[in-house]
Amino acid sequence: MLSKAHQRAVDSVESFTKKSTACRLFELSRLHHYFIKEAHSVLKKPAWTLLITCLLAISNVSAARVPLVHLGKIQAVGLNAKQAKRLLIFTLSREGYNTTKKGLYFEGPLKSRKGNSPHPGYRDFSLTFANPKAGAIEFIGLFSVNVSSGEIWETNTCEVFSFPDLRRIQHQIRAKTKISAADESVQRRGLGCTD
Repeated sequence: MLSKAHQRAVDSVESFTKKSTACRLFELSRLHHYFIKEAHSVLKKPAWTLLITCLLAISNVSAARVPLVHLGKIQAVGLNAKQAKRLLIFTLSREGYNTTKKGLYFEGPLKSRKGNSPHPGYRDFSLTFANPKAGAIEFIGLFSVNVSSGEIWETNTCEVFSFPDLRRIQHQIRAKTKISAADESVQRRGLGCTD
């Protein structure tokens, strides 16, 4: 329900559309004065109200969507190393990792001693942080990106990442690679993580 002051403003706007041009100009000046007065009264409220309003506005801006990742042209064979890394960085950013933090390193795609991927059908990356305070490198995680579907796993914990924007991107990748659910399931078993 609207307050009396707000209802008066709504009524003024409705009646404004029914009046002559001269009356409209007069009404506009009254409405302008009313809104200036209302804005001024808001600013007179306690500082904590204004602070909360500002903090909410800032949180809405910071919670705004991270821009979608631009993978470029996806081939029928799947994601190349750069595309897989871009998709991983995008995903980790959306999941709350500070991927631009100084000292954070993405290593990969990782290879076995024979030069092959440790997990067939995946590009594997490790994420480490060179902590200057500890004088050591912290291991953050080992991540595998399925080249045919875009599915992303933290392979040490078998946690799969999923959110609406990622699922849309994965749908686009699957449309290009035409991977079947059965083939994807076989690849997943090779990873060591299951549904």
